[in-house]
Amino acid sequence: MLRNLLITIACCFLCHSLAHAQYFERTAGLRMGHTSGLCYKFLLDEEDGIELMLAGRDGGLQVLGLYEHHQLIQTNGPGSLFFYYGGGLHLGAIKTDIVYSAPPDPISLRQEARFVMGADAIVGLSYRFHGLPLVLSYDIKPYFDHIGLREFNFRFWDTGFTVRYVLR
Repeated sequence: MLRNLLITIACCFLCHSLAHAQYFERTAGLRMGHTSGLCYKFLLDEEDGIELMLAGRDGGLQVLGLYEHHQLIQTNGPGSLFFYYGGGLHLGAIKTDIVYSAPPDPISLRQEARFVMGADAIVGLSYRFHGLPLVLSYDIKPYFDHIGLREFNFRFWDTGFTVRYVLR
């Protein structure tokens, strides 16, 4: 009796999940800008989504996770225009220039890979074509880096253009 009840509850949860999964839009694409790389976005509902990126910046590689809120601006014409904003975190490595001065050698410059983590914000516009599995986006993604144990970096104008394919 208890076993049948548990199976029935599990089936209800599975059917409920599958029914809602049909409405979630998933996209994958390429962001081109100061922070460039592969991106994957999935919508949690009609307005909120999560974007994951594997991106290169400053000679290194980073993983980013962003929570984004989307607002529909226009649906006339061949597509829909959305405004989105949000924030998240990043983790990875970058290359930095290190100046060494050790007597009797002259001052030398060397690049080192350094651990970096930080916070990101994002504000942008995206255009979803009706009838085509294509989304075009332009955004500004300012970020704050904590490099190593002692250094900080802030960049406001990390702009990018993204082309995404709708996976559905």
